[in-house]
Amino acid sequence: MDFLVCMRDASESAALCVMLQVWANCVCSGVRVISWKPEQGPLPDAAVVFWDMDGSPSLPPSGFTAPRKDRALLVCASDPRRAVECYPLHPAAFLKKPVRPDSLWRAMERCVDAWWESLERLDLLCGGVHRHIPLYSLLWVESSQRGCVFHTSQEQIQIRQPMRELTESLPGHIFLRCHRSFIVNLSHVRSVDKTSLHMSDGAEVPIGRGGRTAALEAVGRFRTMRGESKFV
Repeated sequence: MDFLVCMRDASESAALCVMLQVWANCVCSGVRVISWKPEQGPLPDAAVVFWDMDGSPSLPPSGFTAPRKDRALLVCASDPRRAVECYPLHPAAFLKKPVRPDSLWRAMERCVDAWWESLERLDLLCGGVHRHIPLYSLLWVESSQRGCVFHTSQEQIQIRQPMRELTESLPGHIFLRCHRSFIVNLSHVRSVDKTSLHMSDGAEVPIGRGGRTAALEAVGRFRTMRGESKFV
């Protein structure tokens, strides 16, 4: 799956490409980020296009303006008043330049349908049926007498897999075993207190005894990787 960055300024284009690569790494997405300019020829087919309203031409080709579920247009400009001009293009989001990581993440959430198929998935055997669960939609996991319970953004799934095996199969820069009986997806941690991690679904996942420092360090490393100074 391709993401297209159409920015007039080379340094702005490079910075946005780096932020998108970081985003893809954090959400476990297999996307290819391409920097492109109009003089290179026809607009390539892409799932998500970032278009510079300050550039020339200021508007993307008309063929891309029709809203579709499988692709998204995100427009960027230094003047926020230009957001009104882009309204007829049905953009998924307007980003004020210079684009910040927190605003980029919020914009990507608004066009989730366009990149959902690019997500890396975990193959789970559930009730004799193989389920392919996107890693990004896996919020947290708790151990149970019969294996593990997966808490996703849509449902809870019981699987007969030991916590130890699951820990080994999950990418360590995204998932943290914060307790002997719990694993969390750091993308969905919203805050930390003395005893718990507060998740995006409202759950409070306990931190193991003596594990608060390690949990804070893991959350801090992830937040730094996202290029943010606070939770969004």
